[in-house]
Amino acid sequence: MDRAKQFREAAAQENRGRQKNGWRYSRELKALAAGYCWRQREAGEPLTEIAAELDVSTVTLSRWLEDRPGAGFRPVTVVADPAASESASSSPLTAVTPGGLRLEGLTWSQVMELARVYR
Repeated sequence: MDRAKQFREAAAQENRGRQKNGWRYSRELKALAAGYCWRQREAGEPLTEIAAELDVSTVTLSRWLEDRPGAGFRPVTVVADPAASESASSSPLTAVTPGGLRLEGLTWSQVMELARVYR
């Protein structure tokens, strides 16, 4: 069975008799939705479409994704690669926003501006 359909049916069962805006989701349902979302995101599907498939808001789904162990920002160290050529530093870059928007052909300064806006 399709995981999105499985989630919707389980959520409806769990919330029988409640108004849609008053639904509550168990930890198991949230984990099911988050797992489905991560798989779909790895396949390139936008968060908005995944939320629509699950019949939850994008904000709600985003909150559930934050509960994933290891989610969020992690420290990284950027080191220079001495083997990299000068031309590689000027090659266009690609950025993907949290909402799934893919931007290609960017410069480093443009990527840094996006990072500032989306922090």
